[in-house]
Amino acid sequence: MIENRPSDTFQPHTLLNNTYRVEGILGRGGTSEVYRARSEISNRVVAIKVLKSEFSGNEDYLLLMKREEEIREIRHDAIVRYSENHRTVDGHVYLVMDFVDGPGLDEKLRSGGLPAEDLMIIGARIADGLYAAHARNIVHRDLSPDNIILRDDKPTEAVIIDFGIAKDSNPGAGTIVGNEFAGKYAYAAPEQLNGTSDARSDIYALGALLLATFRGETPNVGRNPMEVIAKKGEPLDTEGVPEPLKSLIDRMTQPNPDDRFQSVNDLLDEIDPGYQQTVIGARPISVVPRPSADPASLVGIPEAAPEISAKPQKEKGGKGLVIALVLLVVAGGAGGLYLSGALSGEEPVETARPQLPPEETVASAEPEVPPPAAPERAVAEPAEPAPVTSEDENYPPADPYTLIGEHKQGQVTRLIGNAPSVRIRDALMDIVEEKDGVAAIELASGDLIDGWGDEMVSLIQAVSELTEWRFIASGNLARVTGKTSDPKLAERIEAAFSTGEMADGLVGSAQIEITGDVLPRASVQAVIDRFADCGPLFLPQSPALGYGEGADIVVAGTMSSAARRDELAASLQGVAGARPVRVQTSILSTSLCRIDQSLPNVPSAGIEIVYRYGGKDDRNTENTYFVGENPVMDIILPAQITDGYLWASIIDVTGSVYHLLPNERRSDNSVASLRNGIAGPVPLRLTYPVEDATTPDRIAFVVDDSALGTGRLVVFLSSEPVFPTNRPAAEPVDAFADALEAAEAGAAIKTLDSRLLITTRP
Repeated sequence: MIENRPSDTFQPHTLLNNTYRVEGILGRGGTSEVYRARSEISNRVVAIKVLKSEFSGNEDYLLLMKREEEIREIRHDAIVRYSENHRTVDGHVYLVMDFVDGPGLDEKLRSGGLPAEDLMIIGARIADGLYAAHARNIVHRDLSPDNIILRDDKPTEAVIIDFGIAKDSNPGAGTIVGNEFAGKYAYAAPEQLNGTSDARSDIYALGALLLATFRGETPNVGRNPMEVIAKKGEPLDTEGVPEPLKSLIDRMTQPNPDDRFQSVNDLLDEIDPGYQQTVIGARPISVVPRPSADPASLVGIPEAAPEISAKPQKEKGGKGLVIALVLLVVAGGAGGLYLSGALSGEEPVETARPQLPPEETVASAEPEVPPPAAPERAVAEPAEPAPVTSEDENYPPADPYTLIGEHKQGQVTRLIGNAPSVRIRDALMDIVEEKDGVAAIELASGDLIDGWGDEMVSLIQAVSELTEWRFIASGNLARVTGKTSDPKLAERIEAAFSTGEMADGLVGSAQIEITGDVLPRASVQAVIDRFADCGPLFLPQSPALGYGEGADIVVAGTMSSAARRDELAASLQGVAGARPVRVQTSILSTSLCRIDQSLPNVPSAGIEIVYRYGGKDDRNTENTYFVGENPVMDIILPAQITDGYLWASIIDVTGSVYHLLPNERRSDNSVASLRNGIAGPVPLRLTYPVEDATTPDRIAFVVDDSALGTGRLVVFLSSEPVFPTNRPAAEPVDAFADALEAAEAGAAIKTLDSRLLITTRP
């Protein structure tokens, strides 16, 4: 996870739908944010994607979120499972999906790659998942190592975690992000650069990422845009890759789509016709039967005009692509710097030197930043009017449009280059002057994306916190290398330069070296695991690279006592040294801990739990009842739940369980009976106002002072009756937990919803 900001939609410990407790933020994009959260009932970890507030009322973006949720219809172990959309009382719309725990292929790539045997298994597993998507005419378009996770670090458990820019090619369907280029240059098929894609594009990307993960290095797609075009027209270099992986990748990544496998069905048959049995075992992994290949159903689907697009439409075809990319290339004869590292992962090269002070000479492929001749803010006079994208004036054009800076220990921070407005120039110079540095920024126009200047200010501000750094921007490409002793800062910088974090149209890369003493995350996890006595404990703000000097160690989760929590804090401090330790765990009663451990790890069904007061119809939104009040509890059964069996029970602080549905007096809990022929959402009353409890099957109660504290109402849906006979109206929590475990309830229980119930004195 990355560091939270005050501007984030959700903060750690926020409770969503009375079920999901937010632990921290996983990533930020242009229109949405993704959080890690945990069910307070089952301890199931989920990922939650929320539209940013400025988009949550926009019907176009709501439709995009709905379309992504509909991918839940693709049921396959190799595809992350989507659950449902919800809206908070503040109007924020969010999507719940599985959280897949394990390393990404990008981590494996950075650590040296994987052997061919493992990659054959991963390739077959992902291809079989793609088959389930392609069978519904869903093309992923963005396969890359960073969106494939190895659950529990097992190649046989590879999972595609993101379908955010998938294209729905069904007749009449729009695309998730329009028809223009979507994906990453390093892995995208050649035809995607022209804005077209079909199932064969996913096959190319899968082959490219398998090759990259075998070599342990990102593909070199060229040092400038023209090289990108040229290299995409050539077969990938698979020299040294052992068979049969080599031949497989060669055919998967042919530049011409007609020369590749024409469907993932063909690909799977080539790997192993008996793949599902020989690799995965007897359990089938695809809910869609794989018939004989039918390329016509998956290949050559024309790109329909999108219903919605967050970007203006671009001209298609090879010529349009060349024109678009040539705008980023240094004009012949003009001279200047072209930053290619952001595309290829290689060091940038110089074609010619910008006009800089004569005392500085070029010493390497990556340019040193010269000391500026004059740090004062001298505004260049415009030479002549020209079409510009600047904010303030018509400034002379700069080609290339560059911004170059660096800082080394013991040396002055320097920044030189162009800015599109006085406001941006002054903001950049302020950052440098705060570090006692010098800057020379000239005002100029250029072919820049909207918001380029603000993005550069943000990036320079971020990298200025590094111990050492070198920053180069050329046009809409940016790159930074640097050093720091703070792993959290390194992660934040690398995230800031990622495609998902930067403004649309910018491409960036960051390589940050960690220096000094770092406490491994695994060392901290080993300590907290010993104290987990009420479900697992976790590290919501843990940097993946470990804890640097002075970094806070934060622990969250639930524990059974304050004394146990204090013991954990003391043990952690022993390994943390001078690092601050904060144990922010909730204390639950023994009975709630026992039930949490007995219930299965299943998703929410979206069943709304409503608390009211006896004697009046007002809603109780605080979950709290005072002594003398009469709690009235309702649930609202969603329209999509039409069969199965419904169970509702209260667990209180005394260790008792009160079964509201079913019990000896209200025995029929089948959804069909509860619906009684009514379609759509159906309200069901569990406890009644005292004056309405006129028959034995109507339960009513009043809060007294004999059992005050925090309890919980749990509601779960099962596919079949969990117990052979109805439970009594009340029983000890241990008896109920034992019954759940003896009945192997996890096999029958499909969903779980809950809400806290707090009783106290006024």
